[in-house]
Amino acid sequence: IVSLAKFMLSAGALCHWMACLWGGLAMHGCVDADTDCITWLSALQAAKQGPPQTYQGPFQVYSIALYWAVVTLTTVGYGDITPQSAMEYCVSTFCTSLLASLWAYIIGSVCGIVATMDPSEGDFRRTMDDLNEMLAEHSVPQPLRKRFRRYFHESREVIRQRESARVVAEMSPQLRGELAHFMHKDWLSRVHYLAQMP
Repeated sequence: IVSLAKFMLSAGALCHWMACLWGGLAMHGCVDADTDCITWLSALQAAKQGPPQTYQGPFQVYSIALYWAVVTLTTVGYGDITPQSAMEYCVSTFCTSLLASLWAYIIGSVCGIVATMDPSEGDFRRTMDDLNEMLAEHSVPQPLRKRFRRYFHESREVIRQRESARVVAEMSPQLRGELAHFMHKDWLSRVHYLAQMP
């Protein structure tokens, strides 16, 4: 959970800075005020129309730029906001490359975290994959394959208990005693001469 939260915070921070860069380019990208300067913001306003106040003011421009950063990060790319000048194309290429790299890293890391959340489940699936590969390699008949698979499915809980016993064996005797007392306290409380045990 902590790792996932870190990824989300990192993505949010990067989207914020990309939105500041993209929005600042629209508001301060025109150096010469005497010439007609077309930016991604003015092109968006001309294409979509709407109330003028939607495209005026720092907060409004930041909101639109943040929307652009998020759809770029998630590779949605609706195409309604496009660069209009050489500078905007350069900045857009830089932002897209950076955001796409971060998104690929996040997806890979999240998949790795999810895959290792239940190690026993992952071990069981790998064992079944190895079993199926071995059976296919030796052309084992289907009835016999079913028996092998049924055995591993039915012994799954036994294997889990064996792993738990291995972990408990690495504890000190005192910790093993405390764990056993906690795990069996329900039935211990039903025996009157054991219920008073410390």
